[in-house]
Amino acid sequence: MSCNGFPADTYDRYVLGLLDEHERAQIEDQIEQQCSVCLRGVQRSMNLWLVYATTLDNAEPSADFRARLVRIADLSKRVLTFPKRARSLNEPRILVSSLLVICVALGILLVLTWFAGRYSGQMEASRATAEFELIVRENGRYKLELDQERERNRLLSQKPTPASGLANDKQLNDLRQALSAAEAELTQLHADNDRSSKMRDDTSRILQALSRNGARLLQLKETESAAATTPPPVAYAIVVENSQMIFVASNLQPPQQGLQYQIWMLRKEDPKVVSAGLVTVDDKKKAVAYYDADAANISGIVAIEVTEEPGQGSEAPTGPKILESAAPAAVNAANLPTEFLLLCRRLDTSQ
Repeated sequence: MSCNGFPADTYDRYVLGLLDEHERAQIEDQIEQQCSVCLRGVQRSMNLWLVYATTLDNAEPSADFRARLVRIADLSKRVLTFPKRARSLNEPRILVSSLLVICVALGILLVLTWFAGRYSGQMEASRATAEFELIVRENGRYKLELDQERERNRLLSQKPTPASGLANDKQLNDLRQALSAAEAELTQLHADNDRSSKMRDDTSRILQALSRNGARLLQLKETESAAATTPPPVAYAIVVENSQMIFVASNLQPPQQGLQYQIWMLRKEDPKVVSAGLVTVDDKKKAVAYYDADAANISGIVAIEVTEEPGQGSEAPTGPKILESAAPAAVNAANLPTEFLLLCRRLDTSQ
């Protein structure tokens, strides 16, 4: 029975597996009978869909479409292997078309293989990325839990108990007392160091003054009106003409509260009495004072006196005389008074 063929879309739907059972059986019966019209229709549809598949280089085919491509490849083998009942005039054309279908099918298989490899690589990369992100999240969670546990342990270790609170309070008080003692000792060391440094400087200045030309040494003694002290004070004044006056003393009792010791220079010429300033007695009963404010008044000096004055001192002597000097004597460096040398020595020590 001759066949006039089917509509083109019927062959297309047959190739894609979309015909119902009845229509599919009709076309396959014609193919088994080697109907040239049906064979060409099927081969045209196969070629059309295979060529369309080769245009999907940059797209990922769906699972359904990949299944249909596989069906087309299988169908091409079936069409080429159906039993042939008789050779027709169109057989050479059919063979050429079949070879073309085989080549296209091989190309499609290569494309599918590439897509499968690419998809598999993407899946592996995605899985590896997901596993790495999971590991990072797990590590972050473990680190957070570890930090929280450390913080809890720190807070528990700081939580005071009645017994530990008392122990901590006692330790804190002991520490404060030790710190206060250390600070006091350090303050005392600083004070002693400052005092020693000042005394060494005073001794150096005294020796320099004694080495100058025209230097005179005056010894001061307690007056009869002054309260006798034991041991008595040792006091000297070094006068360098037209330059400076230095007062130095030891074993000097501090003045009464609210009063100050003031030094006076008695001169031959006017002004007859010149104040050389106040002198302060330290806790070691030592005193050193310098005067060089008006060098012109440090001349023609006949005596040095120390009085006890109120407040910030006086313009002229008003209080009782505590110390007074004998006649000035020229300094003989080779024969300085032993008492003066001992005084200088005491200035250079903490005693």
